[in-house]
Amino acid sequence: FGAATRIVDLPAPNMKAHIIDMGQANATLLEFPCGAVLIDAGAQDEEKVDELVRVLNDFFARRQDLGRTLKSISPSPLPLSPRRGEGLG
Repeated sequence: FGAATRIVDLPAPNMKAHIIDMGQANATLLEFPCGAVLIDAGAQDEEKVDELVRVLNDFFARRQDLGRTLKSISPSPLPLSPRRGEGLG
């Protein structure tokens, strides 16, 4: 996947944890034979968002059996900057 990603292989039933550097913290992509879950998908900036998209594209290119679908996404709350907060509320 890339220098900012670690893959942790665990014994059967073949779950893998992909640890993805999102700048301010890590996101975790849990990969199972039957699906995948993305935990804490918040990024510190647009560069890290682009990196997450690249990691997911690479992942789904390898796991075509999943149909580019995650079973669950657990996003982290994003702090609102003046730019990101425009037009809200």
